[in-house]
Amino acid sequence: ETYPIVKVKCSNGYAILDVNYDANIKEYFTSWAMWHSAIAGPTNGDIVDWDNWFIKSRYDRTNKFLLSPDCNTCEEDHVRQHYATQTTYWMSGNLFGCYWMIL
Repeated sequence: ETYPIVKVKCSNGYAILDVNYDANIKEYFTSWAMWHSAIAGPTNGDIVDWDNWFIKSRYDRTNKFLLSPDCNTCEEDHVRQHYATQTTYWMSGNLFGCYWMIL
């Protein structure tokens, strides 16, 4: 398989994947759906976690993931890195129309 070369931003040894910087990054995921004006994720039928959604993870199991809250920097000690170097964004069931009620 071949994938397009994409432009990424770099910070502290991390590549920041930003679809607004280069839309070709979509090719590195198993599927791509816009769930809101600024939220993308896998299609509803593509039941995956981040490691399985991001295709590069299949070939390199030493990946480190961080959040970049400002889309410009990556800091391993940032307060939002809840799972150290395995922190990724996630979607809750609310995004898919699943609402939880406590009775």
